[in-house]
Amino acid sequence: MHIAGPRVTIETPRLRQVVGVLETHARRIVEKAKDSYRDVEGVSQTRAGTIRMVAKKTFRAIAERVRMRARKDAKIQGDKIYLG
Repeated sequence: MHIAGPRVTIETPRLRQVVGVLETHARRIVEKAKDSYRDVEGVSQTRAGTIRMVAKKTFRAIAERVRMRARKDAKIQGDKIYLG
Protein backbone atom coordinates (compact mmCIF):
# COMPACT_ATOMS: atom_id res chain seq x y z
CA MET A 1 0.00 0.00 0.00
CA HIS A 2 1.25 3.48 -0.81
CA ILE A 3 -0.22 6.60 0.82
CA ALA A 4 0.97 10.00 -0.38
CA GLY A 5 -0.23 13.55 -0.02
CA PRO A 6 0.69 16.95 1.37
CA ARG A 7 -0.84 15.91 4.72
CA VAL A 8 -2.18 12.60 6.03
CA THR A 9 -4.29 12.47 9.20
CA ILE A 10 -5.41 9.30 10.97
CA GLU A 11 -7.81 9.61 13.89
CA THR A 12 -8.68 6.46 15.78
CA PRO A 13 -9.07 5.45 19.43
CA ARG A 14 -6.37 2.76 19.00
CA LEU A 15 -3.72 2.05 16.36
CA ARG A 16 -1.42 -0.97 16.43
CA GLN A 17 1.55 -1.55 14.12
CA VAL A 18 3.17 -4.94 13.76
CA VAL A 19 6.15 -4.85 11.39
CA GLY A 20 9.49 -6.57 10.92
CA VAL A 21 11.48 -3.33 10.52
CA LEU A 22 10.15 0.21 10.97
CA GLU A 23 12.19 3.04 9.44
CA THR A 24 11.28 6.70 9.85
CA HIS A 25 13.07 9.38 7.83
CA ALA A 26 12.05 12.91 8.80
CA ARG A 27 13.47 16.41 9.04
CA ARG A 28 11.93 16.76 12.52
CA ILE A 29 9.93 14.45 14.79
CA VAL A 30 7.64 15.92 17.44
CA GLU A 31 5.93 13.57 19.88
CA LYS A 32 3.47 14.67 22.55
CA ALA A 33 1.88 12.30 25.05
CA LYS A 34 0.49 12.31 28.56
CA ASP A 35 2.64 9.25 29.37
CA SER A 36 5.18 7.37 27.26
CA TYR A 37 6.61 3.87 27.84
CA ARG A 38 9.16 1.95 25.79
CA ASP A 39 10.36 -1.60 26.43
CA VAL A 40 13.45 -2.82 24.60
CA GLU A 41 14.68 -6.37 25.00
CA GLY A 42 18.16 -5.77 23.55
CA VAL A 43 20.07 -2.52 23.08
CA SER A 44 18.53 0.97 22.93
CA GLN A 45 20.94 3.47 21.38
CA THR A 46 20.66 7.18 20.61
CA ARG A 47 23.35 8.83 18.50
CA ALA A 48 23.20 12.63 18.51
CA GLY A 49 25.33 15.75 18.41
CA THR A 50 23.78 16.92 21.70
CA ILE A 51 21.29 15.23 24.04
CA ARG A 52 19.19 17.39 26.32
CA MET A 53 16.79 15.86 28.86
CA VAL A 54 14.60 18.17 30.94
CA ALA A 55 12.52 17.04 33.95
CA LYS A 56 10.27 19.42 35.91
CA LYS A 57 10.68 17.44 39.12
CA THR A 58 12.86 14.33 39.38
CA PHE A 59 15.23 12.61 36.95
CA ARG A 60 15.95 8.98 37.85
CA ALA A 61 18.33 6.47 36.31
CA ILE A 62 18.10 2.97 37.77
CA ALA A 63 20.63 0.33 36.79
CA GLU A 64 22.81 -2.42 38.16
CA ARG A 65 25.83 -0.41 36.96
CA VAL A 66 26.26 3.13 35.61
CA ARG A 67 29.22 4.21 33.50
CA MET A 68 29.74 7.77 32.35
CA ARG A 69 32.80 8.99 30.47
CA ALA A 70 33.83 12.50 29.47
CA ARG A 71 36.76 13.31 27.20
CA LYS A 72 37.11 16.72 28.85
CA ASP A 73 35.23 18.07 31.88
CA ALA A 74 32.50 16.37 33.90
CA LYS A 75 30.35 18.66 36.04
CA ILE A 76 27.67 18.06 38.68
CA GLN A 77 25.88 21.03 40.23
CA GLY A 78 23.47 20.88 43.15
CA ASP A 79 22.75 22.33 46.56
CA LYS A 80 23.64 18.92 48.04
CA ILE A 81 25.38 15.99 46.38
CA TYR A 82 25.22 12.61 48.12
CA LEU A 83 27.74 9.88 47.27
CA GLY A 84 27.81 6.44 48.81
